[in-house]
Amino acid sequence: MTNPPTATVTPTQTILRVPMPIPRTTNAPYFNGKYLADFLTILAQHGANAGITDLDDLVPYIVQYSSDEVKDLIRYMTEFDPDESGKTWSAAKVQLRLLYGQADEPPSYTEEMLQDFCQKQSAKSPFKNKKQIETYHKDFMHLGGPLVK
Repeated sequence: MTNPPTATVTPTQTILRVPMPIPRTTNAPYFNGKYLADFLTILAQHGANAGITDLDDLVPYIVQYSSDEVKDLIRYMTEFDPDESGKTWSAAKVQLRLLYGQADEPPSYTEEMLQDFCQKQSAKSPFKNKKQIETYHKDFMHLGGPLVK
C-alpha cells in the first residue's frame, strides 16, 4: 500500500498596515516644541506601522503633527516647505534640533537650588494632608532628579 502524497504547508506572514493617524486625533503624534526626540521616534514608529519605510517620506507629517505655533514657524523653511522637492528626514531633524533641541536637554539645576528649596520648605507649616506631601515630593524630584543623574 502506498502512502498518499502529503501537502506541505508553509506559514505565511501577515503584515497589517495601519494608516497614519489623522492629525490631532487620539493616538496621533503631536509636537508642541517639547520632547523632540520622543516625537521623532513616535512619528517614525507610526510611519513603520503604515508601511512607510523611507523616513524622507515622513517629513510632511512633521508639519501636520505639529502645534500651530510650531507649524507657523517651520512650514516655509526649505526643509519642510511643501513646494520644495528633495526634502530629507535628516535635514528636517537637524533643523528641528537647532530650533527645539534645548527643550530635550535636562534642566540645569544646582545643589544650591535644591538646598534653597529645602530651606524654604522647612520654614513652612508642617504637612496637613497627603496632597501636600505629594506636591512636596514632586517639586523635590523635579529639582533633585536631574542632580542625581
